[in-house]
Amino acid sequence: MRLARPRSPFRTRSLAARLFLIGISASVLSVLLTAGGFLAYELLQFRATLTSNLKSVADIFAVNNTAPLSFGDAKAARENLSALKVDHHMVGACLYDRAGNVFASYARSGSPHSCPASANAESGLVFDSGNACFFSPILLDHEVLGTLFLAHDLDDERARMRRSLYILAAVLTGVLLFATWLSSRMTRAIARPIKAL
Repeated sequence: MRLARPRSPFRTRSLAARLFLIGISASVLSVLLTAGGFLAYELLQFRATLTSNLKSVADIFAVNNTAPLSFGDAKAARENLSALKVDHHMVGACLYDRAGNVFASYARSGSPHSCPASANAESGLVFDSGNACFFSPILLDHEVLGTLFLAHDLDDERARMRRSLYILAAVLTGVLLFATWLSSRMTRAIARPIKAL
């Protein structure tokens, strides 16, 4: 007993319907591919910009905390890190000594942020617990004094992605409406002469 194969919608419909579906499908596929490329670019651009910004902040605070780390002044280090409160997107920061122990820390008001148990062996950007985390070594005369950890929220990126999705949804709706109108006109223009044969 043979199982009936599901028929393609392009085979079960009239020529006019097939032409109409082909036109709509091509338009939707083009928009979806373009939208996917646009969103991928947005994500890559955001990652590059965030990495550059956090590295700049880390470089500044690394310079400011070489002396506290060298002399074991945790109070001065905490005061330096507290300057991060001017950036409301900065969730927290941790300063580790050369042994990998937490030397000083900062947490945004009302934030449950806590320092990782140990500093990351490699510097750079990672994503964890919904935040962008950046590790950067603190050097003095090419000697590692410790490591700085920064945690930055992704509120701006979420808002940016929502705006992008709204725009893409509006564009897709407009393309579908236009493609429907154009396909119907083209279908009639092509199908009528063929039917007349």
